[in-house]
Amino acid sequence: MDMDLLLNMKKYTCIFYLAYQHKLRSRFQHQQTYFSKGAIEAGNEVEKIFVAGKNIGYCKACYACKDTGICAIKDDMAEVLQKMLDADVIVLSKSSWFSM
Repeated sequence: MDMDLLLNMKKYTCIFYLAYQHKLRSRFQHQQTYFSKGAIEAGNEVEKIFVAGKNIGYCKACYACKDTGICAIKDDMAEVLQKMLDADVIVLSKSSWFSM
């Protein structure tokens, strides 16, 4: 990521960083760390959540949320969703591996 872009980043109240990776420790974390560091140096508050460390189930299409506004599945998604709604910026991050 371009460091000039990070240093000139607009100041937000809260940046929510949702990272998906299979392992909690990987080489991909360096890229995430650079983004977070640049955002914090620009005066932003950054909260990072790793999906691999959360218990999030699959939607069962029961439509309980349509009737009540609350998901019938009791997992960590309610906490993640609330943090996403409260954030000014949402960053979604996932590693991609390919070979040529």
